Amino acid sequence: MSATRITLTRYLLMQHQAHPGATGEFSVLSSQIALAAKMIARELSRAGRGQHLGASGEINIQGEATQNLHRRVPLLIGSREDVERAESFYH
Repeated sequence: MSATRITLTRYLLMQHQAHPGATGEFSVLSSQIALAAKMIARELSRAGRGQHLGASGEINIQGEATQNLHRRVPLLIGSREDVERAESFYH
């Protein structure tokens, strides 16, 4: 059995063409997730080359010990009000 490698983007385009009634929403979502994964992988790779791994010595609002990488790459998800409230902890 021979396996041919293709990129996720190419696969999504092929599937979209194979299903003319598709809206493309799933393809867009999949592409966005793939991009986010690449961005996270890049940050992890960069963190491994510097002093960005390991415990920072601080405790977050959930009572957990934070890692240096957490401080470097904040991710805030929620309503506008929730995000603004969370951002206020950083200032």
